[in-house]
Amino acid sequence: MRMPLIVPAAFTFLLAAQPTPQNLVQVFNAELKGINQLMAELKFEEAVAKSQSLIPSPAPVFDGKDGATIAASLDNGRGMLALLKLNANTVSATGQWEKAAEVNQKRLAFAKALQADLDKTMTTLEGPWIKAVEEGKAYIAQNGPKLVELEKSVAKLQQDIKDHNEKKVVLDKKQLEEIQKVRIPVAQRDDQEIAEIKAKTASYQDAIKRYPAFQGMVAENRKEVAAMVKESEEALEKAKASIASQADEIAKFNTTQLEKNKKNKKFKIDGNKNWVEAVMNDKTNITKLDSPRTQALLLNRILVLDPTNKLASSALGNLKAGREPFFVEKKGKKGGKK
Repeated sequence: MRMPLIVPAAFTFLLAAQPTPQNLVQVFNAELKGINQLMAELKFEEAVAKSQSLIPSPAPVFDGKDGATIAASLDNGRGMLALLKLNANTVSATGQWEKAAEVNQKRLAFAKALQADLDKTMTTLEGPWIKAVEEGKAYIAQNGPKLVELEKSVAKLQQDIKDHNEKKVVLDKKQLEEIQKVRIPVAQRDDQEIAEIKAKTASYQDAIKRYPAFQGMVAENRKEVAAMVKESEEALEKAKASIASQADEIAKFNTTQLEKNKKNKKFKIDGNKNWVEAVMNDKTNITKLDSPRTQALLLNRILVLDPTNKLASSALGNLKAGREPFFVEKKGKKGGKK
C-alpha cells in the first residue's frame, strides 16, 4: 500500500506533461503579425495603440497551488513579458524613447516579481521532497537488514513445518506445541511487519527515484525565469544607454556651437532645436538610411526632440504617403500644382 506522505499528490503533477493553456503567449503569437504589418506601413501610432490594448490590467498573478496553475502562470509570464517588449518596441518606434524605457522598466519589474513568486513556490515544494528522500534513505538503511532477518525467521518456520509434514524430521510433543503456540503467532506478526516494511520501502524508493526529475524541473524553471530577468535588464540598459548617448551628443554639439559663435551676441542655443536643425539641413542624414521605415524612425525621434521642425514633419508625411522624404510638388505656371 502506498503511503501518501512519501509522494504527496501535489507533487505528481510536476513530473507529468502539462496541457497547453489558452494564455498570453497565444495572444502575442496571434497579434504579432498584424502589429508588424502596421509598423511596415509606417502606422506607428496604430501599432502602439494595438500593442497597448493587448496588455492585461491588472497583470497576471502567479498561482502555485498545483502543477497546472504553475505551468499556466509561467506561460502567462512569458506572454506578458513578450507583450511588454512588443509595446516598448512600438513606443520606441514613434521616437518616444523615454516612454519606451518606462515600459522596459515595467517589464523588468514584472520579470523580477515572477522570479520571486516562482522561487517561493519551488522552495515550498522542495521541502517535503527533501524530507521524504532523507526519511526514505534512513528508513531503508534501518529496516533493510531487519527485513532480511524477519524473512529468514518466517522461512525457517515454514521449512520446519514442511519437513515435519513430509516426515523428514520427527518433532516431539514439546516442539510441536512450541510451533503452534509460540512460533506461528510470532511469524504472523512478522508477516505483517514484513508487508509494512516492503510497502514503505517501495514508496520511499519511488520518491527517491522520482526526485531527480523534480529537481530537474525546478532547475529548468528557475533557469528560464532568470533568463527572462536578464533579457529585461539588458533591454532596459540598452534603452537608457541610447537616450544618454543621444543627450551627450546633443550637449557636445551645443557646446561646440556656442564656442564657434561666442562673438555673435544674437546666437543662442534652444534645447534640442539647434542639433535637430543641423541634422535636417544635411538631407543625406535621412536619405542614406536603407528604407522608408528606418528613415521614418529617425524622423519620429527628431520630432520628439523638436516637434516644431517643419522639414522633419514634411519628410515624415512624404514617407507615409509613399513618396521620397524630401519630395516637393511643383507648381504650374498659373499657380496650379503639377
